[in-house]
Amino acid sequence: MTVENTVENVPHPGSADLQVVFILDITGSMTGQLDGVKRMISKFCENDQDGIDIHIWTFTENSSKCYVSTSPHGLQGPDLISYVNSIKLCTPPDFPNVTAYGCDSDYDGGAENSVSAVVNLAHYFSLEHNIVAFLITDNEPHYKKFNPGSTSASEKQWFKERGHLEHDSFILLNEVIESLNVTIVPILYRSAEENIWHQQAAFASDGVILLPSSSDSTVLANSLIAILEALQSVSTNRSLHASTSLDDRCQGFKIGLIPEDFTVLECEPNYAAELKSQIAHSNSAEAVAAGLAGLLQTTVDRFGGKRAGKRCTAADTIVIQLSVKILVLTMIYISGNSPDVNYESILDVINQLKDHLTVKTSATSAYEIKLLDSFFTLDQLNHSRYCFLYNIDDRLKLSQGEVSDTTCVISLMSTLEHLNSLEVPRSVEDVQEWMEMVLE
Repeated sequence: MTVENTVENVPHPGSADLQVVFILDITGSMTGQLDGVKRMISKFCENDQDGIDIHIWTFTENSSKCYVSTSPHGLQGPDLISYVNSIKLCTPPDFPNVTAYGCDSDYDGGAENSVSAVVNLAHYFSLEHNIVAFLITDNEPHYKKFNPGSTSASEKQWFKERGHLEHDSFILLNEVIESLNVTIVPILYRSAEENIWHQQAAFASDGVILLPSSSDSTVLANSLIAILEALQSVSTNRSLHASTSLDDRCQGFKIGLIPEDFTVLECEPNYAAELKSQIAHSNSAEAVAAGLAGLLQTTVDRFGGKRAGKRCTAADTIVIQLSVKILVLTMIYISGNSPDVNYESILDVINQLKDHLTVKTSATSAYEIKLLDSFFTLDQLNHSRYCFLYNIDDRLKLSQGEVSDTTCVISLMSTLEHLNSLEVPRSVEDVQEWMEMVLE
């Protein structure tokens, strides 16, 4: 099924414990790598992997269309290998008569439509799935600010058709990571590891960057098999101790060492030079094993319900504080049971938040202000109040008995009083306390 059809059709992502997605760049620049990558993936697919559903996705583009294709649901063993072997350079699998070489070199500088392929994860999977996505590419993604060419325009149209108001590559990446239980593992050729977007994809999702250190597809395949067998083991047993040893089995890859103080970007920077950063490599058995052990631990954590938390440290705590207050005030207003909370009191906090966002002058801030203006109008809130109050008595009945709408408002008012007594959140722990209050 192609992404072009996912707007109308419901995807079938699979029900196995672990969803493994190979996202494969088939643009013209992958000429020297594609056959080896296909052999690497085919080798792994020779045996059915218990507890794992395997998906093979491809991406490419031309000046008229952005293509992201997904393998048919339920392929295993020989059928999966046959599908992999049928993949051709610059030819979307579902459009065999189309030629799509990739970037508009005059204006897009070699950039490819990898962001749309990653964004498609959010259209295909849901929060209940545990996903490891291997993004295999040799080039940077399109950037809204710096790639004005025709292929970049094709990808923007792809986003628009799927309801994405914002086309900023970092905003979209962060949305995917926040909305799914996904770990992204870029497998990068040439100098793609210098790209900040790829580094952030791995860092923010608790993944790892893999850099092929061999041109021998058998060596790479055996290394990939070792990694995926270990993932399969921890998926089945929910324990890191159950994984197979990786010390001597992953010599086909180097590890890209992302610094611990890596700064997570909320949106594209103002200068193209800020999108590049060289990172150290290591092909020592110890370093590779340590990096992959982190990946395995992430997989175990996902099954335990733990989400990637590295973006919390980059969150604006004033935005969190004001947003939570707006949420609670809005809930009180919609209940219609507290004369002390009116639209003006909500609007006062909204304006505080908008003033703070205006000072930040980023693409993300402008987008958030637009959302505030769109969804917090008096008409919108009054409509929500009407919907809430309609048949409220039936909807407030609980299995333990009944609760009145007055009780709900009293609880919300006490929550608001407690929030007002708290200091502005300054750490991940403070943020968690604020959010736990709202959930209670």
